[in-house]
Amino acid sequence: MTRTLFALLLLPALAACDSTASEPEPEPGSPLATVTVDLETITAVRDCDGGSNPGDFHFQISFVDGRNQSIGSVVEIPTGTYGTDGSASNTIQLTDGESLPINQSVSFSLPEETGSAFTVTLSMIEWESATTRDPQADDVSRLRTYEYRDGRFQSIAGDQTLFVYGTNSSACQASLSYGIRVD
Repeated sequence: MTRTLFALLLLPALAACDSTASEPEPEPGSPLATVTVDLETITAVRDCDGGSNPGDFHFQISFVDGRNQSIGSVVEIPTGTYGTDGSASNTIQLTDGESLPINQSVSFSLPEETGSAFTVTLSMIEWESATTRDPQADDVSRLRTYEYRDGRFQSIAGDQTLFVYGTNSSACQASLSYGIRVD
């Protein structure tokens, strides 16, 4: 009886400690901002293979909100191939310093309130062959988060660049150039 009573008294406290919620629910009636991320180019800063041999890449750009829920669409370059085979027809071949224009925009809505946030993630795979991933760049990712506070999303002005590094960052890295607009 004492244990049952203790368990019943403990339930509200446990419910209040829900660890899955990383931010409060949007307040009813909070205005929504339309965020547009203009994806400009992907650049192989270092192509992982070195010399004149181009790297064989897959890239993925994804977006989540402050609750780690997917927002917007996932962009795969080349389309629909991320993590599949590394055959030449399924990869983007880039040498050191070479860029690929993306020219695509992704939009989503978020509440304009303190605690609201979104994250841009760039992921990369570089292939040694059609079936073997380069161990330096086997699904490596880098992210940047933008938070809403003081009446606006922070750090969105100007050109944005997000770098992703392989395990040997001096031999294998890529970057995403993009811009952010909020309406």
